[in-house]
Amino acid sequence: MVNQSRLYRPLHPTIGCSPTMNGNWIRRILAALAVLMLTGCHSITNLTPSSLPRAQHGLYRFEMAWDSSQQSARVETVTPFVMIGHQLFPMERTRVTQKRWECFVPVAHDRNTVHYQYKVNYGYYGFEDSKTNSLQSAPFSLRIVGP
Repeated sequence: MVNQSRLYRPLHPTIGCSPTMNGNWIRRILAALAVLMLTGCHSITNLTPSSLPRAQHGLYRFEMAWDSSQQSARVETVTPFVMIGHQLFPMERTRVTQKRWECFVPVAHDRNTVHYQYKVNYGYYGFEDSKTNSLQSAPFSLRIVGP
């Protein structure tokens, strides 16, 4: 005959909880919540048209918007760039809106297409100190039309 009382007795005594609801489970949930608060969703929105008329002065305006839901992101440290090949062109915040940046990039008169990306460097608060991170957009193309 099998003793039924020994089959269902927990190995570790708990107070009002099942054996799976011990301290390790709670620590795992708290760690997952901390990670979710430190990481967030970032988005880079390209505001540059896909084609522009050829400019006589050879300068073309590139615009982007950067948004982050990361609670620990330090907005004052955001430094975006337009990346064409291996060249970085620093962008400046627009006067009207806070999350938009722009810059004027020189493009040679013989070029009809410019392939570019945006790169955003930003700081965020870590557990003990400030840290930095970087984000790159998908590649974009600007077609220059006209004589």
